[in-house]
Amino acid sequence: MKYDFRSTKEIIFAQIFSYILSAITGAIGLVLWFEMRTMIKLVIASSNIYWLAWALADMVPFILFGIVWLIVVLYTQHYYEQASKEERVWKSFFWVSGLEAFVLFIAEAGIAINDLSTAQIIKTSICLVAGIILIFLGKKQKIEIQVIGQEIKQVS
Repeated sequence: MKYDFRSTKEIIFAQIFSYILSAITGAIGLVLWFEMRTMIKLVIASSNIYWLAWALADMVPFILFGIVWLIVVLYTQHYYEQASKEERVWKSFFWVSGLEAFVLFIAEAGIAINDLSTAQIIKTSICLVAGIILIFLGKKQKIEIQVIGQEIKQVS
């Protein structure tokens, strides 16, 4: 049985911090959920789907996106809590937020196909740039070079 030698305050703070980051991830996911729904509605409106099937074609993806959103929020809370034990919670948060930004970029690009306006193109571009920056911050590793005699080791 492994014993965590950190103090109880640090463990409680790490759990609370993981809940806060999970709430932020959930808020971004909620925006993503509704943007994906908007994209689906625009695709449905521009397609040749029979008008009585619109409600079903709108509700099924909405429910599926809701289930996926709930799973993502629950998993990220666990992921952030595990990352806090290894002191890499920010990298994990940036990585997950970057992935959400890329999915938001896809949703915004789908909306931009139907609504080609300057504001929509700017929103799509901002999502893409934010996704790239966040993924870069999430993947960046801290590199320290230690010199031991003549040998150079890279520690990450």
